[in-house]
Amino acid sequence: MATRTRKPAAKKVVVVLYRVAFKNQDRVIYFSKSSRPLKDDTYIMKPHGIVVVDGVEHQSICCDGERYLVYQTVFVNGQCVGCNCGARNGNCKHRQQLSVIEAQRRQQADERTTEPSLPSVVAPLTTLPRAEFYVREAPTTNHPSVDLSACGNLNGARGFSVMAVAL
Repeated sequence: MATRTRKPAAKKVVVVLYRVAFKNQDRVIYFSKSSRPLKDDTYIMKPHGIVVVDGVEHQSICCDGERYLVYQTVFVNGQCVGCNCGARNGNCKHRQQLSVIEAQRRQQADERTTEPSLPSVVAPLTTLPRAEFYVREAPTTNHPSVDLSACGNLNGARGFSVMAVAL
């Protein structure tokens, strides 16, 4: 009896569509595209890119004329806490690959935020510059006065009008 040797499967690369970071929380959501397109007879299309597959609603995206599911992978405090791809073992390719990407991003962000330390003692200013104020007189105008009564009725046919507002 001959034994079969299995070739290692080709590693599929996760395609990240976009990343959402919440400012007030240390929470990040990665939206990634599924590796295989949906078959035409396996889903029901709803508005706004929502598809129903086996009675469950999913986000979807159309690329190159084919429809793909959109998976969400959630990170809290740099740790992956969930992915909605439906992997049975709980350790999917999305979690593995995006954990590496998020760790690199956090490391780069930490390097950017570290600033060179300032000297602990700053010499106090002994004398402050004195504030000087200049008083300037308003310019005089030599314009002739304008008498509007000589211009006629500026309001139209009525001298005034009252507008009533119904509440």
